Amino acid sequence: MGSVVFNLVIVAVIAVIAVIAVIAVVAVVVAGLTRPHGLAIFGIGISAILWREQLGTISSKASFAIFVVLVLGLFSSYFLEAFIFGPNYNPLTAEDAMLQDDLLKGMVLEAVYSTYHTETEQFWIRLITIFDRFITFFSFFPPHWSSKHILLSSVFFLPWYTAFLGCWIMVGSKGLDSKIRCLILFSSIWILAIAAYVGWAHVTYEHRYRLPLVPIFAFQIILAVYLWVPVDKLLGRSK
Repeated sequence: MGSVVFNLVIVAVIAVIAVIAVIAVVAVVVAGLTRPHGLAIFGIGISAILWREQLGTISSKASFAIFVVLVLGLFSSYFLEAFIFGPNYNPLTAEDAMLQDDLLKGMVLEAVYSTYHTETEQFWIRLITIFDRFITFFSFFPPHWSSKHILLSSVFFLPWYTAFLGCWIMVGSKGLDSKIRCLILFSSIWILAIAAYVGWAHVTYEHRYRLPLVPIFAFQIILAVYLWVPVDKLLGRSK
């Protein structure tokens, strides 16, 4: 009798843990999908799964065309935001009000007042503010960082700048495997999706939105090394 009760307790505990885990996963997914960048990443993932066969044979021209269209669409959204969220705009939602307030303040980096633009009643100043956010998101030398912090970040970001350019140079190579070309395209779109939200809102002072991209940056660095460095030949010579 005692062993039966013990087994029932164990089963009940496992069931409770499983329910809590399911609820936690659902909560995380729902929380992510309520944010534009989370929804974008979800869309990227679903697209990659549904069209994996077609994307597995993607050409260099199609890769460049898709990426350029997405970049132009993103920059168009920045022009639209700068045009709409002027001083005469009446916010329709709390999110609208926050975007307008941050933009009219000229906020680039949150709580770092040396990065605020002035005269934001002018359209071009608002547009410059938005593009400043986008560029700052990819920089490793924001004004509130120490020289040691900047030096440490440069060790990671300078190789990524080179790797990103190197990967896209290889996209145009006819001898490149289409699956690798697809990896370059989708990893770049993932980066763009996160950076898009930062341009619309502002860059947080601790760059927390960049944290999910660090593995993608590292992946592109490793991929660029794989594509450009003849590792097999070097290993063969060493032997």
